[in-house]
Amino acid sequence: MAPSTPKGSPQPIRTSPKSPKIASLSVTQQQRQKFLQHLEAWSVSRRSSCNFRAQLSLLETNETKEASYALGQPVLCVISPESQACRPITVHIKLFYRKNNNQYGMVMRSGAGWQSEQEWFLRQYWRPRRWYGKKDERNAPKLQATDSVTIRPLFTCFMRLPTELQQQILAAAVDRPATVAPGIGTYVNGGNGNPLSNLFHISPMVNTHIKPWLYRTTTFTFGQQYLTHFLTNIGPSNRAELRKIGLEFGNTALTHVARWFTPDEVFTLFGTPLNPLQCFWRCLLRDLMREVRLAVLIIDIKKMPKEVIGVVTRSLCEAFGAVERVKFVCDGKEIAADQVGWPDSRTWYQHVKQIFEQRHIGSEAYSIFCKERRKGTWEDMEAETLKNPTFFNS
Repeated sequence: MAPSTPKGSPQPIRTSPKSPKIASLSVTQQQRQKFLQHLEAWSVSRRSSCNFRAQLSLLETNETKEASYALGQPVLCVISPESQACRPITVHIKLFYRKNNNQYGMVMRSGAGWQSEQEWFLRQYWRPRRWYGKKDERNAPKLQATDSVTIRPLFTCFMRLPTELQQQILAAAVDRPATVAPGIGTYVNGGNGNPLSNLFHISPMVNTHIKPWLYRTTTFTFGQQYLTHFLTNIGPSNRAELRKIGLEFGNTALTHVARWFTPDEVFTLFGTPLNPLQCFWRCLLRDLMREVRLAVLIIDIKKMPKEVIGVVTRSLCEAFGAVERVKFVCDGKEIAADQVGWPDSRTWYQHVKQIFEQRHIGSEAYSIFCKERRKGTWEDMEAETLKNPTFFNS
């Protein structure tokens, strides 16, 4: 007994050779008709670009009149996009039937080799200059409707689903990671060939709401690098969608925060030694961070000295445009805020005094204070704080 075919799977085309309609045709014409039936079956079960719409037609020339129209053999076709501003492309295809999964597959001629249909159609869709141009009807091939099959997106009803449901389906389909570390290769589905950025290439229509959703629901984590680069590259519209950012600075957290995240009043008071280019990057980073309004700021306190957690957290919260909640973690586990002394009720005057008393001597002082502050006393610095009581008493 022959094995049963799974429901919903495309069926191989079996045309009886005794059919009167087929019997009256030549051998090549019979092969052509069978091949067109295979193409039709392929077109209703294909998994190519979800935006590509065109007609795929068998092209008959003097060279192809005696060609073999068989599965696995190169067949000359012409692909005519729906857009009237696009001209047809002539290409060789090979159609296969995979018995193991009862599905059709196709490869397209590309240069000196062959390319999968999905890659070929995606490349054509994202390289529109190959298509643009005025059609020349005089030189267009004469095609018959019976020689063509329609290439159209599958599951068009997907775009009519509510946006939230579309997003849930896409998230389940790609197994999107909840945490992403920009600057470090991040892939979906655990495969090295499927980067997260491919989500943005699904289609322009899906892209209009998948990007905001992705930025709103993903936690982007950073060490002491890539934050400025990331905020610059994603652009203002995506910066406004960010809701979750995680930061981990380790045992040099105070030095890093003093250089890049402290308010300008504190930075000027310390005289933190940065060259002109570094000052430019500091200003740029702070300008970008002011555009970001976070629902959650995640601070990894692993290796961070406990006495600096308060000033580090306050500096970061004031650097962002808004922070609704601060979450502390260590080794992946959440730490209660009261265990690390947050919220911290100390003023900026008290913070800078503690930093000066604990850090103005030692190797770390060279990265936080200028030479004048290192050699000076607290009374000298205190006199400067009294010139701006509104800020330092806050």
